[in-house]
Amino acid sequence: MSLKVQHICARRADCALGLVGVLGTLLLGLLCGCSRTGEPGQEKVIVFGLDDQVSGAPQGVRFDLKQARKMLGEALEASQKLELTSEDAPGVFRAELIITLASERESTRSEESGIYRAVQVDLTLTRWMNAEGQKLNSQGQAFMVQDPEKVDRQAGFDQVLQKAIGRSVEMIDLQLASRHLPAERLTELLNSQSTEDRLYVLRALRDRRVPEMMPRIVEMLSDPDPDVAMEAIGVVVAQKEQRAAVPLIRMAQGRDKVFLFQIITALAEIQGPVAKGFLFTLAAGHDLPDVRERAKEALGQIERREDDVPPGKNKAIAFPRTQSEKAAPRGAP
Repeated sequence: MSLKVQHICARRADCALGLVGVLGTLLLGLLCGCSRTGEPGQEKVIVFGLDDQVSGAPQGVRFDLKQARKMLGEALEASQKLELTSEDAPGVFRAELIITLASERESTRSEESGIYRAVQVDLTLTRWMNAEGQKLNSQGQAFMVQDPEKVDRQAGFDQVLQKAIGRSVEMIDLQLASRHLPAERLTELLNSQSTEDRLYVLRALRDRRVPEMMPRIVEMLSDPDPDVAMEAIGVVVAQKEQRAAVPLIRMAQGRDKVFLFQIITALAEIQGPVAKGFLFTLAAGHDLPDVRERAKEALGQIERREDDVPPGKNKAIAFPRTQSEKAAPRGAP
């Protein structure tokens, strides 16, 4: 993929920088005074893979993945919540980094002169424990205004890449740190005007059960920022919050098929009578055959789970059946 040379909104870049200042003050302060390695609560991580989606452009910039790997290793060494290891063992996070954006433009600020360069990376940490997967995601965004007379173009982009990688690791630190914040502080961050604040707290809440916060998270399904709304879906699904069924159904109205499939999957995980009723309706009468089939599969998923509940508990609604299915005895070919 060729290097993207385009205008980058200064507000968005400033927001990425501001997140470290604002959230960092709130969260990273909890981590001060701790040693870099061997600290209780640190998570072991191995650098598993890197990908470059922006190099090979005719503009002459190419990121060196070996150098990027070294930068990531240094950022992990400096982490407050992660401990770099070379041993890929069960319970160790595998870190995968993708360089997703590189851009440059002339600075438009009167007090600045030079070239405005920006880089974005996506960092994913994945591990398996007791047959269950856990994933952490973050974006690292960084920019610098550089004098092309003094800073070689390639070296300049490498400097920005190093800052972006450092920020991606800082964002993972913030997610891990927020797991131990009191509910009152998490609520404050969920009500923040900053989209990034809300996003990272929601990601931390996927595997942290705070029942008193669920009404607020359900409200965030209608957040004006679509990324925040999607993260809220992840939380209510992870917590199997049945109060989210009605807002999820509302979200599906008038949306495309791909989004409707996501809602069907979410409702299958949440379960409950409202989710089953909506899935039954889709399976019985949606215009698109593949939507009907997906809804029927979701109902089957719920039924299989409910087959395992103790006697006396409610079972799933019976599947909608076609006329030919009704004519054949159950279990007949």
